[in-house]
Amino acid sequence: MDFAALAHNMSAPPKSVIKYEGLSGLVKRNLPGGTGVTSVGYKNSYPVGTPMRFSIPQSLLRASPEELLVALEGDGRHGDSESTLDELTRRIAKHARAIPLPEGCAVIPTQAAFPSPLPGLLDALVVITQSTNSVWLKSKSPLLSRLHTTQSVSLLIPDRYANALLRSKP
Repeated sequence: MDFAALAHNMSAPPKSVIKYEGLSGLVKRNLPGGTGVTSVGYKNSYPVGTPMRFSIPQSLLRASPEELLVALEGDGRHGDSESTLDELTRRIAKHARAIPLPEGCAVIPTQAAFPSPLPGLLDALVVITQSTNSVWLKSKSPLLSRLHTTQSVSLLIPDRYANALLRSKP
């Protein structure tokens, strides 16, 4: 099969505007738009969920895996750098399975005023290393390189999970 035949078999024709209105009843439009030329503005910023922030201390931004393990437990002796990296990745993945969050959450712009109900370093490492610019996924493999550029990530957490987290906060 040549490229032209493959490109011709696309599921949506070029210049198509795909529109999803599944949650549109939960928000009020503030500005016109949604035609593909301009975007839509909304009055209520976070209609479905509670924004929460997860941050690592500034001193640990760009920290090595060894430094992160020392910060987590006070003992960073895990042999060579490869085993240290494996150990840190293993801990993050294990904690991700236990963290009281849904399988996925939307990533939103961070604001200092957002609550931080899980202030632990390992909680922040889970969220930062398993998120992209738009979504956090519980089952995603940790990407430690995000710790070189990202100090804080905020998630839009469904109310059922957010309420439980806020109630359990010490």
